[in-house]
Amino acid sequence: MKKFQLLNWLLVAFLAFQFTACDNEPLEGQFVDDTVAEAEEGQLICSVNNQDFASETSSGLLSGNILVITSTNATTGEVVTLSVADPAEGTFSLTAGQGTPTFGMYAQSSNETNPYISFAALGGTGELTITNLDMEALTVSGTFSFIGGRFALDADGNPILDGSGNPVIENVTLSDGAFNKVVFTIEDGGNGNPEDEFYAEVEGEIFEDITLTITETTVGGFDLLNLVAIDTTGATIRIDIPKDLGVGTFDFFTGISDGTKLIAIYNAGTGGENLSSSNGSITFTEFGNITGKLKATFSFTATDPLGSDPTAVNIAEGSFSVDYVDNSSPVTNEVNAEVDGAPFSASLIDIVQTTVNDIPVIFISAEDEANTQFIRLNFPSSIEVGMYPLVPAIIDGTENVGLFIPDTTMPRNFNSSDGTLEIISYDTVSGIIEGRFQFTAEDSTGQDPAIYAITNGSFTVQLNP
Repeated sequence: MKKFQLLNWLLVAFLAFQFTACDNEPLEGQFVDDTVAEAEEGQLICSVNNQDFASETSSGLLSGNILVITSTNATTGEVVTLSVADPAEGTFSLTAGQGTPTFGMYAQSSNETNPYISFAALGGTGELTITNLDMEALTVSGTFSFIGGRFALDADGNPILDGSGNPVIENVTLSDGAFNKVVFTIEDGGNGNPEDEFYAEVEGEIFEDITLTITETTVGGFDLLNLVAIDTTGATIRIDIPKDLGVGTFDFFTGISDGTKLIAIYNAGTGGENLSSSNGSITFTEFGNITGKLKATFSFTATDPLGSDPTAVNIAEGSFSVDYVDNSSPVTNEVNAEVDGAPFSASLIDIVQTTVNDIPVIFISAEDEANTQFIRLNFPSSIEVGMYPLVPAIIDGTENVGLFIPDTTMPRNFNSSDGTLEIISYDTVSGIIEGRFQFTAEDSTGQDPAIYAITNGSFTVQLNP
């Protein structure tokens, strides 16, 4: 599957309140454009609460049917983002929450995690007019204005409540906005890898997905994966996954997502609001940051995060297996660990594939030349994603063994008396393996009583072709 590199702040509102209806048609008629000439080519300008904003950089991305324009003033750190579904010359509502991922967003800094977004539920509204969309030169011009809203947060990042116990909402007004010949690129939206799989039951009925996509984005400096499954009726199940999550079981975030949290979304596709996870969890059994392979099971109850809709929808028996990296080769082999708390970083790595008693075995040898230390791991080539014990020695070739040499100038083997090897991801096509390990190393001959603790071990290697 294509790996999408989206811009900072791309689809923060889309990640929080994505909709699947397609009722965002441009309005017909003539449009007055009396401000676009004030913007230089490639620039976006506007007034933010009556203070001038002028972008130093502006760029666009057309991914699938969504055009996103991102404009930044590096001097002040401010960022203005405009997103429009099914872009064409015409006028669009920026009032998010009416069935499309069309919105305006303003952030006071590039690392802002609580931006102002034109959500209707937060007092947001607005309008955008595309005056020129040149699909040959790949430039877009237009005008816009919007009011954005956000929840006021205290110093700890918690919502501030008013005397009635309701969240306090802050607003910002962007007016007299214009952008002139902003260059955009086109990225294939894709319809998913045919080998990807997705299953869920919604209130006991099978969710028959017809499209499954996963995109990668960066929100406020946080890498995020966005998985979207759409069924034959237009209903959507979406899961936003922090890219650093890893293998394990994790609770879904409850509330309105800021685009950086693990959260699940359900929308029935009938024009109603998104319902987000009020409880539930997901278990990843494979999580490959390099291979792009993800495998998980999940369940959650979806409710209205604003509390205005009493609907609760149960999603159960969920599972998916996806690969969002089309070609993950080549990679730089890495082996890192700690030896008695001190860092081990391999400067030399050798990978050997051989046989032991006719069983194919992989040997990963790593040397930290600066510290004259050596670590080796071996395991069967047929190993699969999962957790395995490390044992002291190879007997028939099916064993997983760790070995440590504390001083390569006077080598003595210290084998894994106990420990674990975890295969996080294994792409048998590219030969890329991601894993973790830890073990206690002892001299199996008993001549040296020293014991070494090998902890926080990790590796990413690609097998020789």
